[in-house]
Amino acid sequence: MSKKVKTLRFFKAVALLVVYFLVSNTIFIRSVSQEVFLAYGFPMIFGMLTSLMFLYLFEHEDFFKFAKELEKLEEAREKKFVARFSRHSRLFTTVAIGVVGGPVFSALSAHLLVPKYRYKYLLVMFISVPSTILWVGGARGLFNFFL
Repeated sequence: MSKKVKTLRFFKAVALLVVYFLVSNTIFIRSVSQEVFLAYGFPMIFGMLTSLMFLYLFEHEDFFKFAKELEKLEEAREKKFVARFSRHSRLFTTVAIGVVGGPVFSALSAHLLVPKYRYKYLLVMFISVPSTILWVGGARGLFNFFL
């Protein structure tokens, strides 16, 4: 594969992440001032869909090919690290990272920590619920406190 194709894929991935962060921040900021159902419902559905999308993209080599190359370099250390944890602690770690980090980190941690877990798509989808409640609830609380 030529260097030009690799560079083009890299810029497509960066463009996707930039668009995601712009759209998600717009949704997040708008949700703080809306009524409760819209404030929690729309970001929750958006988080579910984007976490499924990112997990699908991380699972398939076509789009994030450069990430697969980086992953191959760190594979031995990564397997040694992951093998130290039991399955339940890896699931808990994935949930904790997803709740605090959002859809991108949720999909990435599910891809790295529980690669053979049968329900990982369902897991990342439902991690968006407590994540949305935490972040939108905290932002609404701060917004109402200061204004």
